Order: sequence, then C-alpha cells, then structure tokens
Amino acid sequence: MRRTACFLACAVLAAAQHPAERLTLEQAEAEAAARHPALAAARTEAMAVRTRVEQARAARRPQAVANTTAVGADNESRIAAGALNNPILYSRIGAGVTMSQNLFDFGRTAHLVESARETADASDQRAAFARADVILGVRRAYFQALRAENILRVARATAEARQLIADQVRELVRAKLKTSLDESFAETSLSEAKLLVESAGNETRAAYADLSLAMGRTLPERTQLADVQEPEAAAPELDRLQTDALERRSDLKALRREVAAARETSLAQKAVRLPAVSGMLSMGVVPAAGPKLSTEYAAVGVNVSLPLLTGGYQKWAQAESELRVKALAHRLTQQEQLVLRDVKAAWLQANTARRRIELTRQFVDQAALALDLAQTRYDLGLSTMVEFSQAQLTKTNAELQNAAAKYDYLLWRSILQYRAGGL
Repeated sequence: MRRTACFLACAVLAAAQHPAERLTLEQAEAEAAARHPALAAARTEAMAVRTRVEQARAARRPQAVANTTAVGADNESRIAAGALNNPILYSRIGAGVTMSQNLFDFGRTAHLVESARETADASDQRAAFARADVILGVRRAYFQALRAENILRVARATAEARQLIADQVRELVRAKLKTSLDESFAETSLSEAKLLVESAGNETRAAYADLSLAMGRTLPERTQLADVQEPEAAAPELDRLQTDALERRSDLKALRREVAAARETSLAQKAVRLPAVSGMLSMGVVPAAGPKLSTEYAAVGVNVSLPLLTGGYQKWAQAESELRVKALAHRLTQQEQLVLRDVKAAWLQANTARRRIELTRQFVDQAALALDLAQTRYDLGLSTMVEFSQAQLTKTNAELQNAAAKYDYLLWRSILQYRAGGL
C-alpha cells in the first residue's frame, strides 16, 4: 500500500510539473496562419511578383550608361564594310555618360505596368487562397482528432463492458449454468472490442500527427484538444452560398486578375507596332586623342523608332496574346462552374451530416434498448449467446456512428464555408 501511494504521489507530481497543453481550434488556426511553411512560401512568392510592377515602371524613368573606350587605329582610316555608314577611326581614350528618356510610346509602358499590377494582385489572391487551404487543413485534422478521441472512448467503454460480461459468463460456466460455447462467444466479443481499442488508439495517434503537420509544428505528447460545439443554425440557402462563392472565392478573383493582366499585355503588344519617341543626352571627355578630336564632347537628340519588318514576329506575338486572353476567360468560366458544383455538393453533405446526428442518437437509444432486452432474455435462458452478441455488436456500431456524426457535420460545415469563400 505504501509503495502504491508513493507511486501515485510521484505520478501526480510529474503531471503537475508537466501540465498538458490545452489547444483550442482558434489557437490552432492562428498558429498555422502565422507559421505554416506553405503559407509563408505563398506570401513570399506574392511579394516577389509584386516587384514586377516596379520593374515595368522602370521604363518610364531615365536610363544612364557609363562608358570608357580606348581605341588603337590607323588614324583617319574608315570602316568600309559591314555597315552603310563610314565613320573615321581615330586612336583615342575617352570616358562619358549616355542618358536616354522614354518620352512617348502610345501607352505600351502603361499597359505593361498595369499588367504587372494585375498579376501581382492575382498572386496576392493566390496567397489568400493558400491561407484558406491551410485553415481548412487545420480544421479537418482537428475534427478528425476529436472524432478519433471520441471513438476511442467508445471503444474503451465497450471493452470494459464486454470484459465484465466475459467474467460473468466465465463464472457461470464454472458453476455449470452456461456452456463453454457461451464462454467462447463472450471471449470472441471481448477480443473484438480489444482490437477496436487498439485500432482507435492508432487512429488517434495518426490524427494528432496530421494535426501537427497541418499546424506546421510538432505537438507535445500531452496535448489535449478543446471540444467544439456544433452550429445551432442550419447551413444557409444554397443560392446565397453560390452567389457568395462567385464573389468571394480568392481563386476566382485571382483568375479574373490574370484575365485582366493578359488583356493589358495584349494591348501593350499592339502598341509595339506604333512609334516610340525617346530623348538622348551624351557627354564625356577625351583625355588622350589626336589633334583633330576635341577634349570634350556633348550632344542632345531625339530619336523616333518605328518597327517596319520583324519577320512576322510582332504579328504572331500579338495573336498569341489575344488567344491567351480567350483561353484564360474560358478557364475562368470552367472554374466558376466547378465552384458552383462543389458548393452544392458540400451543402448536400452538410445537411445530410446534420440529419445523421439525430438519427444516430435514435439508433443508440434503440440499440441500447435492444441490448437490455437481449441480455434479459439471455439471463433467463430464453435466447442464445449469438443473439446477445449480435445485440452488443449493433449497440457498438450505433455508438461509433454517433461518436463520428458530430465531427463529420463540423467538417462538412467547414468545407462548405471554404468552398463558399468564407475562410
């Protein structure tokens, strides 16, 4: 007795020193949103794409190039082949700066900037959709863990009840009041319950591992999950959910942004065929040169460029950009149809899961009543152990379905919320 008391005292002291971590669904979601690597990658990718806006806008700003040139030449000779002009060559050393400024390009740069902005907005929406994916993954794993724990409790209670019955039957067999066949059936039912406990325990451990992965960290072994109350109100009307999905789904918003970006790119491609006007400034010094070259130079000019022949490149590049706009528009239409279908499927599943909660409660009550009657008939010798075992199996099945029904409903409500754009 003293050893037992000491052991219990040590166990209580250890538990007090290492209290179990109590985790709520809200805490799990917040932690996953803050540290999940997939979400961090999506946000970083969105920031990287956002830099393309400034890259495109850089074409509006002055451009400057510094040059240093040293030439050894047969003085006053000319380039006679390879070009239409024939500049004179002088031996010299020179250094200078050449600056250019885009003045007017018929909106090509503006369309490219707008295309980059739409692409960046689409990437932001993709990051928002990645967050919804992470939150749904946390809820799925959280509800699966609660479901597994509930099933494990049912399995342990079933094993305890069948252990008691097996002990009673064993004593009755020793007293010659029951046959060894009854004992065999009782032991078989007990073994089945023990297997159920082992399987439920393994599923619980696997569910906690999935929850750790969904949260982006490893949970302590003594983690306890706070239960979640089922929503009192039924799911909203299907038409309203489908309308919300088309308006709020981040993946649809991203596709719409991509269509707009492709359209701006197509407009920019059309502007390539039009003239582009730029201003130029060049200045520098020539510290070492022949007597015919000045020691300094400076020039200002305006250049107008107009592509005339490009081998058909501009024509086909424009055709490609227009076809991409149409392809993305078709993809958006298809995705909207898929979203409407997914919302309807989740809505039907959620409503079915809600009805299953009440039906499984009735199933449990009826199965418990049937088991009591079967046990009474068996105790009075009016039925066999087969009938009693079948009643036990029916009650266990009812309890397992009831244990899972609540969390199945919570999961489908979360899936419906996700598909309707509410996460």
